Amino acid sequence: MDESSKLLLTVAIPTVTILVGILVNNRQLDQQQRRTEQLFGSLRGEMGFLRNEMGSLRGEMDSLRGEFGSLRNEVQNSIASLRSEFHASLKRVEEVLDARLPQVEDILRIR
Repeated sequence: MDESSKLLLTVAIPTVTILVGILVNNRQLDQQQRRTEQLFGSLRGEMGFLRNEMGSLRGEMDSLRGEFGSLRNEVQNSIASLRSEFHASLKRVEEVLDARLPQVEDILRIR
């Protein structure tokens, strides 16, 4: 082999090796990009599903808030009603005690 052939092989073999490496790497990058795009596509679909579910949950939560609000109002009304009934009962007890007090005082004076 003459010197020019040796020089040509010395330069050509590493160059071809590097080009083959670049092509293989490029192919792997393309495959990885396709897989990544597929994953992102499925994630987008899942996110859309989750958005829909969140929307329906918000609607249910709003409905429950309304129900809890009406229940709270009913409880407050019941408490107010019980308070007024209790107040009226205590007022009657006070009136009875006020009416009986003179009688008790008279009995205690006698003894």
